[in-house]
Amino acid sequence: MGSPIRTQEYREANVPILGEVLFAAELVLLHAAPLYYGLGIPPGDGSAVILIPAFLCPDAYLTPLHQWLVRIGYKPFFSGIGLNTECPNLLIKRRLNATIEKALATSGRKVHLIDYSLGGIIARAIAAQRPADVASVITLGARFRGTVAHPTEAELRRVFELHDAVDKITLVTDRDTGRRRGFGFVEMTNASEADKAIATLNGTDLGGRTLAVNEAKPKSDHPRGGGQRFGSGGRRGRDDYRGHPRQPREPRW
Repeated sequence: MGSPIRTQEYREANVPILGEVLFAAELVLLHAAPLYYGLGIPPGDGSAVILIPAFLCPDAYLTPLHQWLVRIGYKPFFSGIGLNTECPNLLIKRRLNATIEKALATSGRKVHLIDYSLGGIIARAIAAQRPADVASVITLGARFRGTVAHPTEAELRRVFELHDAVDKITLVTDRDTGRRRGFGFVEMTNASEADKAIATLNGTDLGGRTLAVNEAKPKSDHPRGGGQRFGSGGRRGRDDYRGHPRQPREPRW
């Protein structure tokens, strides 16, 4: 996907709360900016973008953003929740799922979610519940940073099978919540082709998320910390440091 509307891990803006009193002046400056009218903006690819308002706010609150997305070439949709006052899960079930289905049918591809304030919780919940339908989440004015939905098994199989047959894909989930942890393993038949897959796919983009692809190591050798990890490999007959038959090498993200 070539859409520039994708979330990145931006640092929080250091803006004092007293700056909020200048919102009227900022609105005037916004309408005076060439970017607001699409000048100098790369054209959009027609992707569907669903806008989710803040707590106690109606969909119309995001009208300026809706109009801007139309001007630069996207297909924006208001959330359809009306006034954001109910439980997020109920809003998703009763209102937003219908909007998502409409956006999917219109664009024929995954949708992007842009939310404001409390809408960040709703958008992230949707991405967790419907990873196959959400391309990215962008949070505005929220404590929750945007996230890109994890690649699905089908998406991973598609890109790795360009190099060689894939025996098995394992997506690691949290033991308690069942949610995906952002990494997994792909077992490939041929070791040399697995090496080529690692070299080719490492650092590439898949659905808005950068893959870090490398050979899977024994658990104690894994680096600590977050990030999208992925491992790959063919079957080898060597033993690991514990004396057990070594597992197939796997591209981890």
